[in-house]
Amino acid sequence: MVQIKLSGKKYNLPTQSSEVDTIMFLNLQEAFNSYDEFDNFDLLEIITGIDREELLNLDSDKDIDTMLEATSFIFEMMEELKGNKKREYRRSTGEVIQLPKDFANMNFGQRIALNTLSQKYEKDKKEADFVTGCIAIMVAPYLYIDEDWTKRTDELQEEIELLPVLDTLPIFNFFLSSSFSMRRIIKNWLYSLPILSRIKQA
Repeated sequence: MVQIKLSGKKYNLPTQSSEVDTIMFLNLQEAFNSYDEFDNFDLLEIITGIDREELLNLDSDKDIDTMLEATSFIFEMMEELKGNKKREYRRSTGEVIQLPKDFANMNFGQRIALNTLSQKYEKDKKEADFVTGCIAIMVAPYLYIDEDWTKRTDELQEEIELLPVLDTLPIFNFFLSSSFSMRRIIKNWLYSLPILSRIKQA
């Protein structure tokens, strides 16, 4: 992670895959799929948090080129993320939770929660919230074994958003490939969710 100082403010620039958190990646994905045009300034705005106008007003194009070069690893991690599946949830504390071999026999509470989440997505179309919400519903019963996990999913979702995307999205991919009984609830677009598949490096 490299720190950038601009107009008296400090910003973080990730320089390796492990520094890209889940919400950053999903916001990048959502922006790319929803913007009429998506360019390098959009990419840097989401990754660094620097306002697009500030980026456009930088005196030197070299600064932009340097930042883009530092974040080029993102394009190299796309294929790895797309095909990667795993069934362990690693918390920021280092604790590892083993998930079931498949989600075909998920409990009734999970089915209800996923159905509710799907209906919410149909209204608000917030893909990032949908993906992190799915992961939270999959993980919560195994993380909060001795309590009512349904009351902890919002808190867990916030945790998931800040974890490295290399740890979380593979769980989502595994869920999609193993939970055939949920296809009526989880819409078809999720099975072909593009992972920045159309973006081209300038």
